[in-house]
Amino acid sequence: MMPITEYFKFLHLNYSKIVGFIQELEKQKEDCLFYVEEAMQDSQSLVEQIKDLVFEYHLDLEYSNRAENLLDKIYSVYWKYKQKSDRI
Repeated sequence: MMPITEYFKFLHLNYSKIVGFIQELEKQKEDCLFYVEEAMQDSQSLVEQIKDLVFEYHLDLEYSNRAENLLDKIYSVYWKYKQKSDRI
């Protein structure tokens, strides 16, 4: 089993990926929606895994809250990407 901090590293990485894809879209008009959606789905899965770990090992609920907050940030950049993508 991975330490819970590793799950958060992957969530941050997915956030950074989507932000990078937004920059690519703005610069090169290259649509990477497939990769953005893949990062989004991966993030949702990671948050579910974090919640499972918190429940299974009676960890501090703050981990679940932090994961949900990070997922909200990821959703936000995901929708920003979708809006920009739809305009191209």
